[in-house]
Amino acid sequence: MTDSRPLASVGYAAFTLNADLAARLRAAGVERLIDVRALASSRRRGFAKTALSAALAAQGIEYVHMRALGNPKAGRELYRRGRVAEGRALFERHLLGEQRAALAELAQLIADRRCALMCVEADPALCHRSAVIDALRCELGLLLDVTEIAP
Repeated sequence: MTDSRPLASVGYAAFTLNADLAARLRAAGVERLIDVRALASSRRRGFAKTALSAALAAQGIEYVHMRALGNPKAGRELYRRGRVAEGRALFERHLLGEQRAALAELAQLIADRRCALMCVEADPALCHRSAVIDALRCELGLLLDVTEIAP
């Protein structure tokens, strides 16, 4: 029997400072943060790609942006309007269609280091990263032990 792989999930909206997020990830043993936003920018200071990457590096955490695993604009709009089931369905078609190779790449990234998937939404039920995790389990057959990181 194969042991499950640890994987963390985090929405940065729950954190005020990028340094707090980085410290919390380090405390949880995360070695690599995989940003699954389509656009690695943020209106919240410190959570765009460059600043976040620097805060993570200060804690010894590698930053990887996987734009291909981001939710397309139409899907983000559906989530934003509270039409979560429709947004998830649209994202799943996108992920399991044209982005299947990116999903396989993600599986390789989480195989060799303790990783966390990150997006903006604090509640994983309202975020596409839960669909990514479900696809890793259902489509690729990975056994995952998922922990949600909170402040």
